[in-house]
Amino acid sequence: MTRWFKYLFALAIVLAACAPVQAPTAPADALAADQPAAAVALDAPLPVDPNVRVGVLDNGLTYYVRHNAEPPNRAELWLAINAGSVLEDDDQLGLAHFLEHMLFNGTENFPGSGVVDFLESIGMEFGADVNARTSFDDTVYNIQAPTNDQAKLTESLQVLKDWAAYATLDPTEIDKERGVIVEEWRLREQTAAGRINDQLLPFILGDSRYAARLPIGDMDIVRNAPPEAIQRFYDTWYRPDLMAVVAVGDFDVDEMERLIHDQFSDLAAPQNPAPRRVYDLPSHAGTRYLVIDDPEETGTRLTSFTLHPAKPILTAGDLREDATTDLFYLMLNSRLDEIARRADAPFLAAGSGSSSLVRPADAAVISAQLEEAKALAGTEAIVTEIERARRFGFTEGELERARQKLLNLYERLYNERNNTDSSDYADEYIDNYFTDEAIPSIELTYEIVQELLPLITLDEVNAKAAVLADNDNRVLYLTGPRKDDTPLPSEDDLANVVDNVESLDLEPYVDTEVSADLIPNPPQPAAIVAEQELAGLGVTEITLANGVRVLLKPTDFKDDQVLFNAVSPGGSSLVSDADFPEASTIDDVVDQSGVSDYSADDLAKALTGKTVSVTPYIRELTEGFDGSASPADLETLFQLVHLYFTAPRADEPAFEVFRSKQLTELTNRAQDPNAALQDALYAAMYGDTIRRGPLPVEAIENLDLARGFEIYQDRFANAGDFIFTFTGNFDMNAIKALA
Repeated sequence: MTRWFKYLFALAIVLAACAPVQAPTAPADALAADQPAAAVALDAPLPVDPNVRVGVLDNGLTYYVRHNAEPPNRAELWLAINAGSVLEDDDQLGLAHFLEHMLFNGTENFPGSGVVDFLESIGMEFGADVNARTSFDDTVYNIQAPTNDQAKLTESLQVLKDWAAYATLDPTEIDKERGVIVEEWRLREQTAAGRINDQLLPFILGDSRYAARLPIGDMDIVRNAPPEAIQRFYDTWYRPDLMAVVAVGDFDVDEMERLIHDQFSDLAAPQNPAPRRVYDLPSHAGTRYLVIDDPEETGTRLTSFTLHPAKPILTAGDLREDATTDLFYLMLNSRLDEIARRADAPFLAAGSGSSSLVRPADAAVISAQLEEAKALAGTEAIVTEIERARRFGFTEGELERARQKLLNLYERLYNERNNTDSSDYADEYIDNYFTDEAIPSIELTYEIVQELLPLITLDEVNAKAAVLADNDNRVLYLTGPRKDDTPLPSEDDLANVVDNVESLDLEPYVDTEVSADLIPNPPQPAAIVAEQELAGLGVTEITLANGVRVLLKPTDFKDDQVLFNAVSPGGSSLVSDADFPEASTIDDVVDQSGVSDYSADDLAKALTGKTVSVTPYIRELTEGFDGSASPADLETLFQLVHLYFTAPRADEPAFEVFRSKQLTELTNRAQDPNAALQDALYAAMYGDTIRRGPLPVEAIENLDLARGFEIYQDRFANAGDFIFTFTGNFDMNAIKALA
């Protein structure tokens, strides 16, 4: 899938339990697996979106130009270099990243701090790693330029050109920057996460060039490399045939294309260019295991990476294959979510998906947050669910729900196609340049997905389980805090768990269907007793007979979104210190317990196919709700709000899961060096009070669920003092009726 869809899909996986997605417009029978063969030519290349203009200059530089008015009067201007740390010579380790820094320290037309001064003059926040990034395989620079100032727009392109070919690389400035990079290394690498990654990345990357070419590099080389070594990398790899210029924004396409020709056509093509080599990750037999502990690590996490060659989406058939993989992950994640919601859950949270660490390889990933005492039990549970999926597969009901979720993700992109940010398009075109990933229009992509998704069979999806269950090319690692009294399991322990799962006598997953009718008998509506327009704000205020005030402001920023908030005065300030722990935590428990006759698992199934989120909260001075919905699902949003008032739940399993997560976090909080500083600041500012800072471990251990639920019911007993605010794409008469 394209890069911007990968991001949306990954986000949806994380949020699937709390923000289910909208129903597809196709009728239910259109999703049956026995539909006729697709009319789409599966082997035909996906065409380039006609809204983007792609060209190549005579010197080899590629360019992408697209008009897009979101945000208005701005343009994303990106320079992509098909060279990263993997191309460094042995005496250049870290210099690709060093060079990135140096391009902000003087160029021919922007000497000294000229680049930084210019970026700040057009309203950009400056930072070498804010405006650029260096990875293993490539380097990218970006500018957000004004398009209502032609001189600034042209000058922005000149900055890109200077980065491409006219860096000063002054030895004095190089020496000044050495300390900056060493400090960046210290802040990033000399932490628990940095020390873990220093061991983890070479382990995952194996015996490959990538393992010896981490972008941050070797600090001895960074401190001492001669300027000539940086210049050599610049001269060798910053050249037109390894460059792309991407321009997306609120401008005339013909004029922008002319500007790119004018600015970049005179860059000289190299006479004898060094070959841009491609490096692979070596395959390996079996699973490799690693356990890493660190005295400052605060959480325990198990991760499995199964590596396989990267395959860009080029055809409709590739898109179909990718969708099949997505369906598998959606179904597996639903099962993992159900397990994590159990009172005796063997892990705190878990999820799976595809990942890309380096260009030649993708990975099937499954990761879980564990309790230290349940590290092996959690590992067994994760491996068991993979094995269960491999042996027995999924059910038709699970596949149907996953189809609806996946189709909705594409539908949301389609519905918001006129509001897509220019940076999303730019990122997609950068991906096309580096990997040849197809860049079809969202209109065509959505049309193809609508046709192909119903044809994907359960057998095809079930076959994907073999990828995660495959022992070959898999790395499985456990990271966590270093404690002498509770050491982490060993690599042999992990291997034994994986081996033992194969001999377990497992049962197939049992799926249950639930009704999607949240409120079978809707309540009688309350009359609107007052209505007024708030002058100059475009806001309509209505007051209902029960005292509720509703503020309504239609907007056109998003086509497929309505945001809402509800607020009432009160909050945890009304309870005693003794009740504060319950008052400050019960909203999380209620949020994870479902509503009315629907448990959290049942509610997730009932809301499949809907884009709606409602989250109750109790804060210090207020209580209320936050949330959003697609315009098509506003009625469901109102139903959920009604049920959180009239039929909330505070289930024991949700309470135990919440308490386990909190205790795990608080128990290891002292491992974090920043915790002592935070506690000292809270004490200095607020004194000895339970109402500021994290709750004590003993407060979490002694939480009273019944008392917490009493507080919730008291704060939401009467909607009469609530003010609801709705903004977004809605019909005024329809939303008044729903309110």
